[in-house]
Amino acid sequence: MKSLALQLFFQAERELCNQMVASIRHQSQQFDMGEFNGFLSNCLDPLMVNFDGHSNKDSFAVAQAGFTHGLELASLNWLKQGIKQDIVLTTWREFHQNTLTIIQQNPSKAFSETSNVLSHLLGFGDDKPMKWLALMNKVISQLDTRESLKCAGVVCAWMSGLAHFRPLALKQLEDLSSQIGRILLGVSESDDLGHHLQTLKTNRWSMVSPSRPQDDQAQYHVERRIGRCDLLGGEFKTPPNVFASGDQLYVCAGDHAWKLYVDGFGETLFPFDIDEVKRIAEASNPASDLSRFSQMDGLSDISEVTSVVTLNDTVALTSNETFSVVILSITSPAAGR
Repeated sequence: MKSLALQLFFQAERELCNQMVASIRHQSQQFDMGEFNGFLSNCLDPLMVNFDGHSNKDSFAVAQAGFTHGLELASLNWLKQGIKQDIVLTTWREFHQNTLTIIQQNPSKAFSETSNVLSHLLGFGDDKPMKWLALMNKVISQLDTRESLKCAGVVCAWMSGLAHFRPLALKQLEDLSSQIGRILLGVSESDDLGHHLQTLKTNRWSMVSPSRPQDDQAQYHVERRIGRCDLLGGEFKTPPNVFASGDQLYVCAGDHAWKLYVDGFGETLFPFDIDEVKRIAEASNPASDLSRFSQMDGLSDISEVTSVVTLNDTVALTSNETFSVVILSITSPAAGR
């Protein structure tokens, strides 16, 4: 153990710590003392080195919050070898090391709120937490309050692929400092950040390839395919159909329905009321010309389109020949590209 502050904490609070360990062992059969000791050595101890020389009041508060949080992580299987353990190690070795000021303000909330965010992100894909941490680490030196951390966290979650955060993230970008916005979006000091944000608001694909050529007619580009057969671990039991109400996309497959959010950073599907989607489908006007999409580059495996929705900057289409929703971006002068 390298941290003197942590050594002093254990000397002063040994009985309390033993009681906490005994309690969690009684409550959780998944708790592993070896994994927890690994957390103390590899996560809490390196962090507490930063508090050596601080008053016991300040350092003990961080140590106890970290000790308690480590017990929670162990009981929830976040310290076993695998993606969760990798997330924990990266969080404590990199992210928390750069948020010491915020941690001191309220250690328990700092640890628990970060873990809650990472757990939420993990629900949308194993790669999402690490993407979020990498983005946050780019701007962490610019954040000195919990509020600024939360604002930046929303933006980084959106940029990690959680497309449903897009409206809120764009609002948060306006509230954060221009320097943070420039770093995250890769906008140089010589470029107009305000114009860039406005373009993001009006065209969800503006981050994908702003260099694509424009002409007098709309151009379509296949961006991605979303979903797959449930027998292969996907969402759809049958080939899906797609509908829209306003600017919101909906997907229906068999007796299940979803809200679909998609943009240049990623996509998210949320289960939705099937009856409501059926009402939306009944009110929709079927597209009259579907043949043009089946002849496009990137759609050679599709000979027949069964449903299609066109928004101002996006086309979503489906076919009985695939279990995916195919997403196309629309390039035109009106789309701001």
